[in-house]
Amino acid sequence: NYNPGHTFPYGYTTVVYTATDACGNVSTCSFTIHVTGAPVPLNCPDDIYLDCTTNGGAYANWTPPVYNGCNDCDNGNYIPGFIFMGEYNGHQYYCSLAPAKWNTAKQICANNGGYLASINSAGENNFLTNQLLAQSAWIGLNDKDWEGDFEWENGDPLTYQNWYPGQPNNYNNNQDYVELMASGKWNDQYNHYSLEFIMELPCSSSNVQQIAGPAPGSFLPEGTHTVIYQVSDACGSNATCSFDIIVSGGITMDCPDDIVLTVQSNSTGATVNWTPPTASSCCSACNGNGAPIAGFIYMGSLDGHHYYCSTSPATWQTAQANCLANGGHLAVINNATENNFLASKLTMQSAFIGLSDHVNEGWFEWVNGDPLTYQNWYPNQPNNYGSGQDYVELLHSGQWNDQYNHASLEYIMEISNCLTVNQIAGPAPGSNIPAGTTHTVTYQAEDGCGNIETCSFDITVLGSPPYPTLCPSGGINSAESYIDRFMFADIDNTTGDDGGYADYTNVCTKILENETYPIVLGAGYGNGWPEKAYWKVWIDYNMDGDFLDPYEFVAYGAGVGTLSGFIKTPSHLYQGQTTLRVAMSLNDYPLGPCEVVTYGETEDYCIVIATTKTTAKTEIASRNNESALIPVDLSAVEDERDIKLYPSPASDFINIEFSDSENLAKMEIFSMNGRLIRSLNERVIENMVTINVSDLQDGMYYFLARYKDGSRISEKLIIQH
Repeated sequence: NYNPGHTFPYGYTTVVYTATDACGNVSTCSFTIHVTGAPVPLNCPDDIYLDCTTNGGAYANWTPPVYNGCNDCDNGNYIPGFIFMGEYNGHQYYCSLAPAKWNTAKQICANNGGYLASINSAGENNFLTNQLLAQSAWIGLNDKDWEGDFEWENGDPLTYQNWYPGQPNNYNNNQDYVELMASGKWNDQYNHYSLEFIMELPCSSSNVQQIAGPAPGSFLPEGTHTVIYQVSDACGSNATCSFDIIVSGGITMDCPDDIVLTVQSNSTGATVNWTPPTASSCCSACNGNGAPIAGFIYMGSLDGHHYYCSTSPATWQTAQANCLANGGHLAVINNATENNFLASKLTMQSAFIGLSDHVNEGWFEWVNGDPLTYQNWYPNQPNNYGSGQDYVELLHSGQWNDQYNHASLEYIMEISNCLTVNQIAGPAPGSNIPAGTTHTVTYQAEDGCGNIETCSFDITVLGSPPYPTLCPSGGINSAESYIDRFMFADIDNTTGDDGGYADYTNVCTKILENETYPIVLGAGYGNGWPEKAYWKVWIDYNMDGDFLDPYEFVAYGAGVGTLSGFIKTPSHLYQGQTTLRVAMSLNDYPLGPCEVVTYGETEDYCIVIATTKTTAKTEIASRNNESALIPVDLSAVEDERDIKLYPSPASDFINIEFSDSENLAKMEIFSMNGRLIRSLNERVIENMVTINVSDLQDGMYYFLARYKDGSRISEKLIIQH
């Protein structure tokens, strides 16, 4: 019915050939031509510019875009990689020919203009079950964002469920995606599984959905608000468009620039002053003050804030929107006095206030950003009963309760007097800032219309060493033996031959007083045979430019290859930047920190001591008999055994291979500051063990293997979920 070279329209077209021979035999064959693209664009309105009114914002209205794209969904179009399952209630369903992981399946469906199937009724569930040829297949239900809160991938509400008995159970805390089984029952399946999957395609392409931004008719505060629309048609094309709503005005506030000062590291710091910022607002008229507001009853004022109770109920989200439109917000309660005041004025059983955990379950926040410094929960509350209670009500007794999201209650509106500017974080002007520290100062402005604005700046006081030069140290010949690796706290530096001395004081690590930190010393060798290396390590704790004080000699050891262990810092240290020196020599120990040896190398590193204590040098010196100040003998922990950790970074599990597990005595995980995180009891089989690290937070740790002969090996462990 078409010849080669024909121009085909957007969408699907079937080409059919017929062959007839002289004996009267007839045969046909066909194929489909799919023309993709977006010949009909989705056109959004132009950007909307509005002026901020005296209520602190503006109402925005617009006409949503329309789309007239492909709607050819008849007869089950051919889609590579899928088998057509049939049509049900205006939607087509396809089953994949090959398995895939859930997220890959989701993307494949999106690439074909569809989504993983959403099942909204028993009839739809039975239809798909009858068409399912596989043992099971992925559908679009998942709780990947919030454990236990299952959602359809296409955004449909969860109105129908058909779980297998005892499911979902999130077995091993690793089942976030749902499969439809041949029986019609549902099961939450492991995240790493690959299954066939069911793709759903709506037969109508005219359904344009808003996927981001406020709805038409919303009251918007000052700022830029982006609105995005999206449409996916039945021929596999997707189209989006967006526009901005810019509300000018609101609160403006200019913070001081960042402040950077330099003082001597062993000084008491610097006194820092600045001029607090001022603010301006488009809210020129303060609402409240007892003036009548339609839909509200005035409750009274307390500490410059005015409170109104609504005359009719609303859901929490609608209540907050109504408060914003009237220049206020749902009431924020910061102390018992304010709580008792509002409870005494409450004439109904309960009313919504401005506290919720709808953003992060269990993390309650006030609508205006105030810290949660006061709480007065009813016994056994909050309990998020039925996983649907995110908004808080004030009971007539003055106690609080988390209420159902769909509930409609009367609510309390709070309106501030006018424009206020308060410092909410960081040191006050005139504070003494210790050397080697950075502090963030944050101010918050709030006007009578409920607008809130914050600004921040940093104060950094650098510590410069009071003695700019250190005594010389190093090796005359480093080609055959040199410092190849140095690790301490979060420094891990592989260097190679540096010619006898290297200044790495641009490489810093932060340490605290009275803490334990891992250290690794690795010797490198040129073309010669590896020989025993002798090490010493010093830290200029009192920042006097030398390493001669008794407590500044922190570690020593001798061995071939790598030494490792732990160093504990003393109590009562200066705060600021200082130097660590590590020296390595063949044949014998370096006599001191200022020796130039025949064979070996020296390296200097930057140490930042972070502590709130600043004491006299005599106080430190008086403590040099503490056990923490005895130099650590790293020879006792020398070991030529090897361990290998992978993957790196790790997410849920880490594999550890040992060259020698027979003599292994203990396995431990330490934080970067030397705190023991976990003692491991997992069984090592054939020199390998797998550790579950899914409960560790993202960051860097150290894995330590202890052996029966007293030796130990440590390796860096990086967790990134």
